[in-house]
Amino acid sequence: MKAKLRETGEVVELRQYYCDGTAKGVNGEYYHQGDISELFEDIDYKRLEYEFNQLGRTEKCEFISQHIELASSKAIAKYVKEYLFDVLKDVGDDEYIATYLRNKGYKVEGISTTTQN
Repeated sequence: MKAKLRETGEVVELRQYYCDGTAKGVNGEYYHQGDISELFEDIDYKRLEYEFNQLGRTEKCEFISQHIELASSKAIAKYVKEYLFDVLKDVGDDEYIATYLRNKGYKVEGISTTTQN
């Protein structure tokens, strides 16, 4: 874990963060929560993407569904094309999809928005 120091803006590596708000750096120094402006983890995005790509189709869908609030629209679009019909099936609202297609200028048949007598 890393911390950005409030006074200097320096980023230090932490060995331990304690429940009382103090932290011990790998340099052996102790920092109080008032000294720290921000805590963050170093994330290995290449490793994370590699691990994600190792998941099967079902696991990817479940992971995305569980963590959708963390993703940007661009990140979602990158993966959704591959799973588009699964997503549409989960939406379960054919009229919503038909309206979208109509608004794009497509002719949609087979879906009735009115009840016939």
